[in-house]
Amino acid sequence: MWEEVEESFIPSNEARVYKQRRKEALAKRDFAEADRWRERLVSLYVHHGETYKFGDRPDPSLAMTCLREALRLQPEHPVANYRYAHLLYKEKAYAEAAMHFHKSLTPTLTLQLNDQQSYIANIFLVNCGVLIAREAMREIEYLSGNEHADYDLDVVERYEERMLIESEQMLQRHMFLKTTEGATEYLSRDQYDEYRVKAPRDEVLLCAEEEAFELQFGSMRPVQLDKLSFLVLRKLFSSDKFLQGGELAEGLPATSRGSPVTSVYVRQIFSRLHREIPYWDELVDTIATGNRTERKLRDGLRFTLLYHASVVLP
Repeated sequence: MWEEVEESFIPSNEARVYKQRRKEALAKRDFAEADRWRERLVSLYVHHGETYKFGDRPDPSLAMTCLREALRLQPEHPVANYRYAHLLYKEKAYAEAAMHFHKSLTPTLTLQLNDQQSYIANIFLVNCGVLIAREAMREIEYLSGNEHADYDLDVVERYEERMLIESEQMLQRHMFLKTTEGATEYLSRDQYDEYRVKAPRDEVLLCAEEEAFELQFGSMRPVQLDKLSFLVLRKLFSSDKFLQGGELAEGLPATSRGSPVTSVYVRQIFSRLHREIPYWDELVDTIATGNRTERKLRDGLRFTLLYHASVVLP
């Protein structure tokens, strides 16, 4: 069982307030109120776990710490288990990852994964099992060197090869997602790479793989993005109307320092992108309304989002 740790890894004042309120409720034996504060504390840990995982300065170690705290308080939390499992999978801790993927698929009375997360969790759960089995097969092969053991190595090797090929093919078929105008389809790695090469000239692509985020347009050189810039552009390109900074800031995760994203922060993002993207004015239509600046994707352009199945987008 995990031990409670100090919240030096998230805005500690907010966490301390929630913990104090929960402690006071427990002292009064108001268990319903205590549960409400526990749920708020868990949501805080899950939120910051996601911020540290895919923030503008990713820190997987801090993300794991936050998610462990969430699971210490609510072991059955589906999203916390789901996100923690992805981090474990990346570290090749397949047995533990499988356990958390499996737990993520069991809904609580108030929480459950969405359909896409459930689909992906099942895919990774299968692959965890196969990767664990591969290690076991290697151990069997090692043990088969015992001259007193009776093993048919040909059978073992054929079984191992078939199992791994089938698993890798299934994972390849569902590794990436493509979203265009609200419709989503799954792509293999080869289909993903091919689409990026053959994308129409009037199509703007935002691509996400693990901690790598890129903007691609026509034959122009792709531009590396941080997570928040990626999310701002996704919101901007998805809109059919002009948006101002405050509208784009709504619903975005906090910065790496835990600060909320404001219209001023969004304006700074646009200022930087305008300098870094040589074809910015070909992509973005900008108008001034009073003292406000509004933007949208230029008419005649289309937008497609391409991302790896393990990337969790708000």
